[in-house]
Amino acid sequence: MEPNTGTGDGGACGTLEGARAAVTGAASREDLQPLGELVRDKLVRTGKWRQAVRVGLELFREAPPRGLVPALEDLRAGDSLARLAPHARAIIWYVVGSPKLGLLPGEEFAAGPHAGPVRVTADALRVCQPRAVMQLANRVLSVRVPCAGCPSGTRLFASALLDALAALIADPALSQALDGLEFSDEPGRPAAIGRAAFQLFADLLVDGIVSPSFTLQYYESNLRVQVDDVVGRRLAAETRARLDAFLDALGLGLAPELGLLQPLQQVLGCVRRQDPGHEMAGMLFDYIRLESLQWRDFVPNLAATVDSRSGAELNAYLARVTGRLALDETLARDVVGSVLPLLVDGAGMELFAALERLQGTGVTTGMLDFLVRLLGACAQR
Repeated sequence: MEPNTGTGDGGACGTLEGARAAVTGAASREDLQPLGELVRDKLVRTGKWRQAVRVGLELFREAPPRGLVPALEDLRAGDSLARLAPHARAIIWYVVGSPKLGLLPGEEFAAGPHAGPVRVTADALRVCQPRAVMQLANRVLSVRVPCAGCPSGTRLFASALLDALAALIADPALSQALDGLEFSDEPGRPAAIGRAAFQLFADLLVDGIVSPSFTLQYYESNLRVQVDDVVGRRLAAETRARLDAFLDALGLGLAPELGLLQPLQQVLGCVRRQDPGHEMAGMLFDYIRLESLQWRDFVPNLAATVDSRSGAELNAYLARVTGRLALDETLARDVVGSVLPLLVDGAGMELFAALERLQGTGVTTGMLDFLVRLLGACAQR
């Protein structure tokens, strides 16, 4: 790849001047100021910016970004990956507590900012082994499971799981059942109800999966029985069948020979230790429960994106990148270290607020135009 110094015409790769013009032409100085100040304070002044650039260039050398171009073109054209954009906006609104989320009657419990999941994510990235995180991402992107109706006889585990989850989430009876959920994690303690019950129960299941004694037999004879006893018995037959199909799909990916279980246990266990307040389980409940987050549309849109042409190329590219990082502890640590300053010590909420400020300004469109030109040309060199 030819060096791009940021001056001159830059050829087909474009220049840094072009990137700056694309962004500043789409938003006001006031819109860009919060994000600019955050990057300056957390990355530039701490020296992490140089590390981020160095890591990015090293990854581009290891995995030329050809696989990114179709996904970026789809984003720019409003196709495939672009279907996820409204969901990304809704998540930002949820985190910062923006009135733009438009909570419906009965959803008032989710009002206000949600700093907990951001803090847990930052703590997990700071504490958990980066290599295990990359191994997990790589296996999720790569593992294939049996598929009777597929021409090849297999399909991506992520795709199979998303299809089963989409069918389950689409059923409004699930939300109704979760509202009435009752669960106690200790004998004699009054049962928690609704969101609180879901938080306790979800983390109990996580504790079971990360246990060193976990086996597929334990999953089938213990964890699935608990799910059926706490949740399944509240569902009508059709919804219960969808829950069973989702649990079947999840079980396929937990087979030890697929290499997904070990990094999953490492990462889930680490995240769980950083989350004594059950923040991540609470966020999952909100995703399922809140119509405002468009969760029922998000899962099928994500599944369709994974199965699309550009989604498959993006998946293959990310699998190569995470596979490289899974083999290099130092590089994986550098990648995590490059983004961590934007999340720790309260910076994560500042980042989400800055991104919310940029929504509707056209910055994303301007940057996509530049990136398509940059990567489309540079990937060929």
